Amino acid sequence: MKMDFKYGLLHISCLVLIFCTQLIKVLEAVKISHLQVPRSVAWGSSVLLDCEYDFRPEEKKGLVIKWFKDGHRVPVYQWIPRRKPQAYGILRNKVQENYKVTSSDEDDDDYEKYRAIFIKKVTGELAGTYTCQVSSFDGEDSKSAKLTVFAKPEYLEININEKEDNINVTCEAEDVFPMPVLQLKVYDGSDDDTPEVYELNEKAVTSSEEDDNDAVELFRDIAGYKVFDEDDLPKHTVFECALSIPNTDISMTQRAEYYPGDEDDSDENSAISVSNTLIVLIVTFIGHLSYTRLL
Repeated sequence: MKMDFKYGLLHISCLVLIFCTQLIKVLEAVKISHLQVPRSVAWGSSVLLDCEYDFRPEEKKGLVIKWFKDGHRVPVYQWIPRRKPQAYGILRNKVQENYKVTSSDEDDDDYEKYRAIFIKKVTGELAGTYTCQVSSFDGEDSKSAKLTVFAKPEYLEININEKEDNINVTCEAEDVFPMPVLQLKVYDGSDDDTPEVYELNEKAVTSSEEDDNDAVELFRDIAGYKVFDEDDLPKHTVFECALSIPNTDISMTQRAEYYPGDEDDSDENSAISVSNTLIVLIVTFIGHLSYTRLL
Protein backbone atom coordinates (compact mmCIF):
# COMPACT_ATOMS: atom_id res chain seq x y z
CA MET A 1 0.00 0.00 0.00
CA LYS A 2 2.82 2.35 0.92
CA MET A 3 4.63 1.43 -2.29
CA ASP A 4 1.56 2.30 -4.39
CA PHE A 5 1.29 5.61 -2.60
CA LYS A 6 4.95 6.41 -3.33
CA TYR A 7 4.56 5.51 -7.00
CA GLY A 8 1.40 7.62 -7.20
CA LEU A 9 3.13 10.57 -5.58
CA LEU A 10 6.12 10.17 -7.91
CA HIS A 11 3.80 10.04 -10.91
CA ILE A 12 2.05 13.24 -9.85
CA SER A 13 5.40 14.94 -9.25
CA CYS A 14 6.54 14.00 -12.73
CA LEU A 15 3.35 15.36 -14.28
CA VAL A 16 3.74 18.61 -12.33
CA LEU A 17 7.37 18.87 -13.46
CA ILE A 18 6.41 18.28 -17.10
CA PHE A 19 3.60 20.81 -16.85
CA CYS A 20 5.89 23.43 -15.30
CA THR A 21 8.54 22.80 -17.94
CA GLN A 22 6.02 23.26 -20.75
CA LEU A 23 4.57 26.33 -19.04
CA ILE A 24 8.02 27.91 -18.81
CA LYS A 25 8.56 27.19 -22.50
CA VAL A 26 5.28 28.87 -23.38
CA LEU A 27 5.98 31.87 -21.16
CA GLU A 28 9.46 32.26 -22.63
CA ALA A 29 8.39 31.51 -26.19
CA VAL A 30 8.73 33.97 -29.05
CA LYS A 31 7.34 37.47 -28.28
CA ILE A 32 6.72 40.47 -30.51
CA SER A 33 8.59 43.44 -29.07
CA HIS A 34 7.56 46.13 -31.58
CA LEU A 35 5.02 46.42 -34.40
CA GLN A 36 5.59 49.17 -36.97
CA VAL A 37 2.47 50.06 -38.96
CA PRO A 38 2.10 53.80 -39.75
CA ARG A 39 -1.15 55.38 -38.65
CA SER A 40 -1.66 56.92 -42.09
CA VAL A 41 0.13 57.08 -45.43
CA ALA A 42 -0.49 59.09 -48.61
CA TRP A 43 -1.97 57.37 -51.63
CA GLY A 44 0.75 56.38 -54.11
CA SER A 45 3.64 56.47 -51.63
CA SER A 46 5.64 53.51 -50.31
CA VAL A 47 5.29 52.08 -46.80
CA LEU A 48 7.17 49.68 -44.54
CA LEU A 49 5.36 47.29 -42.19
CA ASP A 50 7.77 45.74 -39.69
CA CYS A 51 7.46 43.25 -36.86
CA GLU A 52 10.30 42.90 -34.36
CA TYR A 53 10.34 39.83 -32.11
CA ASP A 54 12.48 38.06 -29.51
CA PHE A 55 13.03 34.30 -29.44
CA ARG A 56 15.20 31.68 -27.78
CA PRO A 57 17.98 29.98 -29.78
CA GLU A 58 16.22 26.60 -29.57
CA GLU A 59 13.15 28.12 -31.29
CA LYS A 60 14.97 28.98 -34.51
CA LYS A 61 14.08 25.70 -36.18
CA GLY A 62 10.32 26.21 -35.90
CA LEU A 63 9.97 29.97 -36.58
CA VAL A 64 7.22 31.11 -38.97
CA ILE A 65 6.31 34.76 -39.65
CA LYS A 66 2.90 35.56 -41.11
CA TRP A 67 1.03 38.78 -41.88
CA PHE A 68 -2.78 38.90 -42.06
CA LYS A 69 -5.16 41.66 -43.17
CA ASP A 70 -8.56 42.55 -41.72
CA GLY A 71 -8.87 39.37 -39.69
CA HIS A 72 -8.77 36.95 -42.63
CA ARG A 73 -7.36 33.49 -41.88
CA VAL A 74 -5.31 33.33 -45.08
CA PRO A 75 -2.05 35.32 -44.77
CA VAL A 76 -1.08 38.04 -47.22
CA TYR A 77 2.62 37.44 -46.50
CA GLN A 78 4.57 34.53 -45.07
CA TRP A 79 8.20 33.76 -44.39
CA ILE A 80 9.78 30.62 -43.02
CA PRO A 81 13.46 31.29 -42.27
CA ARG A 82 15.87 29.80 -44.80
CA ARG A 83 13.08 29.81 -47.37
CA LYS A 84 11.92 32.44 -49.82
CA PRO A 85 9.26 34.91 -48.52
CA GLN A 86 5.90 34.84 -50.28
CA ALA A 87 3.23 37.54 -50.81
CA TYR A 88 -0.35 36.41 -51.41
CA GLY A 89 -3.72 37.81 -52.39
CA ILE A 90 -3.99 41.59 -52.25
CA LEU A 91 -0.21 42.00 -51.76
CA ARG A 92 0.83 39.83 -54.69
CA ASN A 93 3.11 41.82 -57.02
CA LYS A 94 2.84 44.87 -54.73
CA VAL A 95 5.75 44.26 -52.36
CA GLN A 96 9.46 44.59 -52.98
CA GLU A 97 10.80 41.06 -53.27
CA ASN A 98 13.50 40.00 -50.82
CA TYR A 99 13.40 43.29 -48.91
CA LYS A 100 15.75 42.84 -45.95
CA VAL A 101 15.92 44.34 -42.49
CA THR A 102 19.09 44.20 -40.42
CA SER A 103 18.97 42.40 -37.10
CA SER A 104 20.66 43.89 -34.05
CA ASP A 105 22.29 40.50 -33.55
CA GLU A 106 24.17 39.23 -36.62
CA ASP A 107 23.72 35.62 -35.46
CA ASP A 108 19.94 36.08 -35.72
CA ASP A 109 19.97 37.83 -39.10
CA ASP A 110 18.94 34.70 -41.01
CA TYR A 111 15.87 34.46 -38.77
CA GLU A 112 14.73 38.07 -39.01
CA LYS A 113 15.84 39.56 -42.34
CA TYR A 114 12.57 38.95 -44.27
CA ARG A 115 10.15 39.65 -41.42
CA ALA A 116 9.03 43.05 -42.86
CA ILE A 117 6.82 44.02 -45.81
CA PHE A 118 7.84 46.87 -48.08
CA ILE A 119 4.87 47.98 -50.21
CA LYS A 120 6.05 49.85 -53.30
CA LYS A 121 2.89 51.88 -53.99
CA VAL A 122 0.00 52.14 -51.58
CA THR A 123 -3.58 52.38 -52.90
CA GLY A 124 -6.92 52.60 -51.14
CA GLU A 125 -7.60 48.87 -51.22
CA LEU A 126 -4.53 48.29 -49.05
CA ALA A 127 -5.97 50.27 -46.15
CA GLY A 128 -7.04 48.15 -43.20
CA THR A 129 -5.89 46.33 -40.07
CA TYR A 130 -2.66 44.36 -40.35
CA THR A 131 -1.74 41.57 -37.94
CA CYS A 132 1.76 40.16 -37.51
CA GLN A 133 1.91 36.61 -36.12
CA VAL A 134 5.19 34.96 -35.11
CA SER A 135 5.12 31.33 -34.04
CA SER A 136 7.51 28.55 -33.00
CA PHE A 137 7.10 24.99 -31.76
CA ASP A 138 6.77 26.38 -28.23
CA GLY A 139 4.22 29.15 -28.77
CA GLU A 140 3.12 32.17 -30.75
CA ASP A 141 2.44 35.88 -30.41
CA SER A 142 0.55 38.42 -32.51
CA LYS A 143 -0.09 42.16 -32.65
CA SER A 144 -2.36 44.29 -34.85
CA ALA A 145 -2.51 47.90 -36.04
CA LYS A 146 -4.61 49.92 -38.47
CA LEU A 147 -3.24 51.55 -41.62
CA THR A 148 -5.19 54.43 -43.20
CA VAL A 149 -4.50 55.34 -46.82
CA PHE A 150 -5.53 58.90 -47.72
CA ALA A 151 -5.72 61.17 -50.72
CA LYS A 152 -5.81 64.90 -49.96
CA PRO A 153 -8.52 66.79 -51.91
CA GLU A 154 -7.53 68.63 -55.06
CA TYR A 155 -9.45 71.62 -53.71
CA LEU A 156 -12.04 72.73 -51.16
CA GLU A 157 -14.54 75.33 -52.33
CA ILE A 158 -17.29 77.36 -50.66
CA ASN A 159 -20.15 79.03 -52.52
CA ILE A 160 -22.91 81.33 -51.28
CA ASN A 161 -26.12 81.66 -53.28
CA GLU A 162 -29.01 83.98 -52.45
CA LYS A 163 -32.60 83.18 -53.38
CA GLU A 164 -35.29 85.47 -52.02
CA ASP A 165 -34.77 85.42 -48.23
CA ASN A 166 -32.78 82.16 -48.18
CA ILE A 167 -28.99 81.82 -48.17
CA ASN A 168 -27.65 78.53 -49.53
CA VAL A 169 -24.06 77.75 -48.50
CA THR A 170 -22.36 74.87 -50.33
CA CYS A 171 -19.07 73.13 -49.57
CA GLU A 172 -17.40 71.04 -52.27
CA ALA A 173 -14.25 68.88 -52.38
CA GLU A 174 -12.78 66.84 -55.23
CA ASP A 175 -10.64 63.68 -55.39
CA VAL A 176 -10.51 62.78 -51.70
CA PHE A 177 -10.08 59.39 -49.99
CA PRO A 178 -11.45 57.93 -47.77
CA MET A 179 -14.81 59.56 -47.05
CA PRO A 180 -14.00 62.80 -45.18
CA VAL A 181 -15.87 64.66 -42.48
CA LEU A 182 -17.33 67.85 -43.95
CA GLN A 183 -18.77 70.55 -41.68
CA LEU A 184 -19.88 74.16 -41.93
CA LYS A 185 -18.83 76.62 -39.24
CA VAL A 186 -20.54 80.00 -38.84
CA TYR A 187 -18.87 82.94 -37.09
CA ASP A 188 -20.87 86.03 -36.17
CA GLY A 189 -17.99 88.46 -36.66
CA SER A 190 -17.78 89.33 -32.95
CA ASP A 191 -14.74 89.07 -30.70
CA ASP A 192 -15.91 85.63 -29.63
CA ASP A 193 -14.30 83.22 -32.08
CA THR A 194 -16.46 80.26 -31.04
CA PRO A 195 -18.46 79.23 -34.11
CA GLU A 196 -21.76 77.44 -34.56
CA VAL A 197 -21.04 74.06 -36.18
CA TYR A 198 -23.51 72.53 -38.63
CA GLU A 199 -23.66 69.12 -40.28
CA LEU A 200 -24.25 69.55 -43.99
CA ASN A 201 -27.05 68.02 -46.01
CA GLU A 202 -25.50 65.66 -48.53
CA LYS A 203 -25.79 67.08 -52.00
CA ALA A 204 -23.72 64.56 -53.97
CA VAL A 205 -21.05 61.94 -53.51
CA THR A 206 -19.49 60.48 -56.64
CA SER A 207 -16.53 58.20 -57.25
CA SER A 208 -13.99 58.42 -60.03
CA GLU A 209 -12.10 55.39 -61.30
CA GLU A 210 -8.68 55.30 -62.90
CA ASP A 211 -6.91 52.21 -64.19
CA ASP A 212 -3.27 52.00 -63.15
CA ASN A 213 -1.51 48.69 -63.70
CA ASP A 214 -4.76 46.77 -63.24
CA ALA A 215 -5.47 48.55 -59.96
CA VAL A 216 -8.75 50.42 -59.61
CA GLU A 217 -8.33 53.72 -57.82
CA LEU A 218 -11.45 55.11 -56.19
CA PHE A 219 -11.45 58.80 -55.33
CA ARG A 220 -14.49 60.67 -54.10
CA ASP A 221 -16.06 64.01 -54.96
CA ILE A 222 -18.24 65.28 -52.14
CA ALA A 223 -20.57 68.23 -51.73
CA GLY A 224 -22.90 69.36 -48.96
CA TYR A 225 -25.11 72.34 -48.29
CA LYS A 226 -26.94 74.25 -45.57
CA VAL A 227 -29.81 76.72 -46.04
CA PHE A 228 -30.20 79.74 -43.75
CA ASP A 229 -32.92 82.34 -43.36
CA GLU A 230 -31.34 85.72 -44.05
CA ASP A 231 -33.16 87.25 -41.07
CA ASP A 232 -31.44 84.76 -38.74
CA LEU A 233 -27.94 85.81 -39.75
CA PRO A 234 -25.97 88.58 -37.98
CA LYS A 235 -24.95 91.73 -39.83
CA HIS A 236 -21.50 90.31 -40.52
CA THR A 237 -21.31 86.55 -41.05
CA VAL A 238 -18.24 84.42 -41.79
CA PHE A 239 -18.90 80.97 -43.24
CA GLU A 240 -16.16 78.34 -43.07
CA CYS A 241 -16.11 74.95 -44.77
CA ALA A 242 -14.01 72.51 -42.70
CA LEU A 243 -12.84 69.17 -44.08
CA SER A 244 -10.93 66.47 -42.19
CA ILE A 245 -9.93 62.89 -42.99
CA PRO A 246 -10.42 60.41 -40.10
CA ASN A 247 -7.30 58.81 -38.57
CA THR A 248 -5.01 61.36 -40.25
CA ASP A 249 -3.72 64.87 -39.59
CA ILE A 250 -5.24 66.11 -42.85
CA SER A 251 -7.58 69.10 -42.49
CA MET A 252 -8.55 71.96 -44.79
CA THR A 253 -10.68 75.09 -44.41
CA GLN A 254 -12.13 77.67 -46.77
CA ARG A 255 -13.86 80.89 -45.69
CA ALA A 256 -16.27 83.40 -47.19
CA GLU A 257 -17.76 86.57 -45.68
CA TYR A 258 -21.38 87.57 -46.04
CA TYR A 259 -23.24 90.77 -45.15
CA PRO A 260 -27.02 90.21 -45.08
CA GLY A 261 -29.06 92.97 -46.73
CA ASP A 262 -26.14 94.45 -48.71
CA GLU A 263 -28.10 94.34 -51.95
CA ASP A 264 -31.19 95.99 -50.44
CA ASP A 265 -29.07 98.68 -48.79
CA SER A 266 -27.35 99.35 -52.09
CA ASP A 267 -30.68 99.72 -53.92
CA GLU A 268 -31.94 102.02 -51.18
CA ASN A 269 -28.83 104.17 -51.34
CA SER A 270 -29.13 104.38 -55.12
CA ALA A 271 -32.75 105.49 -54.83
CA ILE A 272 -31.79 108.17 -52.30
CA SER A 273 -29.00 109.37 -54.55
CA VAL A 274 -31.38 109.67 -57.54
CA SER A 275 -33.93 111.52 -55.41
CA ASN A 276 -31.31 113.99 -54.20
CA THR A 277 -30.14 114.58 -57.76
CA LEU A 278 -33.70 115.33 -58.90
CA ILE A 279 -34.22 117.73 -56.01
CA VAL A 280 -31.04 119.60 -56.91
CA LEU A 281 -32.11 119.85 -60.56
CA ILE A 282 -35.59 121.11 -59.63
CA VAL A 283 -34.20 123.73 -57.24
CA THR A 284 -31.70 124.84 -59.87
CA PHE A 285 -34.45 125.08 -62.51
CA ILE A 286 -36.74 127.12 -60.23
CA GLY A 287 -33.89 129.41 -59.32
CA HIS A 288 -33.10 129.93 -62.98
CA LEU A 289 -36.76 130.83 -63.78
CA SER A 290 -36.89 133.31 -60.93
CA TYR A 291 -33.71 134.97 -62.10
CA THR A 292 -35.04 135.20 -65.66
CA ARG A 293 -38.28 136.92 -64.57
CA LEU A 294 -36.40 139.45 -62.51
CA LEU A 295 -34.52 140.45 -65.60
